[in-house]
Amino acid sequence: MAGSPLAVTAHESDTVAEADRRVVASAVERDGFAVVEVDAAGKDPLLVLADALGRRQLHPRGNRLGIIGSIVGDGGGQEISPGWRDHLDEYQAVGLKDLGCHTDGSFMDGPGVGPPALLGLHCVKPADAGGESLLVDGGSLFEAVRRADPGLLRELFRPQFTFCRDELVAVDQPVFRHRGSTAVSVRWRFDKAVYGTKRALEALRAFHDTYVSRATAAEVALQAGQILVIDNLRMLHARKQSHGARTLRRAWIADELREPVANLTDRDTHPRAYRLFDFYQPLPDRRRQMPPGMTLGAKVTLDDALAAPQG
Repeated sequence: MAGSPLAVTAHESDTVAEADRRVVASAVERDGFAVVEVDAAGKDPLLVLADALGRRQLHPRGNRLGIIGSIVGDGGGQEISPGWRDHLDEYQAVGLKDLGCHTDGSFMDGPGVGPPALLGLHCVKPADAGGESLLVDGGSLFEAVRRADPGLLRELFRPQFTFCRDELVAVDQPVFRHRGSTAVSVRWRFDKAVYGTKRALEALRAFHDTYVSRATAAEVALQAGQILVIDNLRMLHARKQSHGARTLRRAWIADELREPVANLTDRDTHPRAYRLFDFYQPLPDRRRQMPPGMTLGAKVTLDDALAAPQG
């Protein structure tokens, strides 16, 4: 189980004290996640905390502020647009059943956008029973594979896995990707939205069956008002089956290492292929506070054989 929640207080200007920001950032960098309670002075606690940690990233099922409505356990929440009600089986965050380990936004790799660096889950109403979040450390998985099966680790670094959802597809991605010289990011899901050659799928199955499915997970049972902040580039997260509807709000926080992308001719209109990525762009950078410096992703020591840039 997670430890005591971290307390954060918002000022009247909707900003968070630097000391509070650093406490949250340090906890996320150390453990891969943190449970936070925000005294938001009447403001939206999820917005306050998200803005203290970085830039909110849009989502097609979110509002103009980047808040992804309420995730209601019975699937009847107003957050699901009419166009998506016939495709709930593709949107696994809605429902009472358990949800396997995954990376949010694993299907994204496009102009200026990719999987969010941080994920914030704000509990409005917990389930009557169940619904706990499960968190698996990608760094521990990395080290376990490196010790036991270096050949499999090399396969997981190869750009040979394709993840898709909605109209988007992230083609030829690795599971583990270098993030500077001291960290790697993890991109993972294990379901019908994953494609690859026979060689790639064999590697995925071996990783899942031997490591992911047997990993020790931290369990977090959020109470009303609490926010779970997850390093989405390091931690795989899952959910236990719920009994009775639970209500969560979600925010994605963009990866600060990804630079904005502009059109060569400065035109405001884009081809249809590019517009698919507009739904996921970070909001304009107008915040009053810079995000606290965090090394996100799994902090690892890379062997010479794995330290070369990936093709």
